[in-house]
Amino acid sequence: MQYDPERLVKPLPPDPEAWRPIELPGSDLPAMVRWAVEDDEVEAAFGVRRDVFVKEQGYTEEQEFDDAEPMALHVLAQLVPGCATTPGAARHLGAARLLLDSTEEPPIAYVSRLSVLKFARGMGMGRAMVEFILEGAREMGCRRARAGAQITALDFWERLGFHPTGEEYMDFHVPHEWTEKEL
Repeated sequence: MQYDPERLVKPLPPDPEAWRPIELPGSDLPAMVRWAVEDDEVEAAFGVRRDVFVKEQGYTEEQEFDDAEPMALHVLAQLVPGCATTPGAARHLGAARLLLDSTEEPPIAYVSRLSVLKFARGMGMGRAMVEFILEGAREMGCRRARAGAQITALDFWERLGFHPTGEEYMDFHVPHEWTEKEL
């Protein structure tokens, strides 16, 4: 889904240093979700998205990275830097972005490009990123969120309280449906 950059306002995190721990089922590895605000952090988010959407799902670079990128606030899920498995550097496992549509007041939060590396799926990374984004969107004054869900992932979004709207569309070669949630 291509977003119209003219309708977007750049979200600013209330606390750019904010993070939340993620409890990984059956693991004692320390993981966290946080805002990606520095250029290298945004590039790390792009790397996760490239692995999932371009390499795994067959999107092109031009399809995956759109004109809305400069107006997005990105999120990373990662193993905590300095733990035994990631000495000195973070291991990035998931990414997503928040877009704010300014055509309504208050703006609508769009959760978009949610991606988790294949080996890390089913461990709560996606849920943690969406909850973190929605918490930030509430703090930014949003009262409603939307997400374009891949049809194969509708159950995931419904478990997070999003409701399908019936508005189906093709995001290039992948069928999607809009979902919404009141904040």
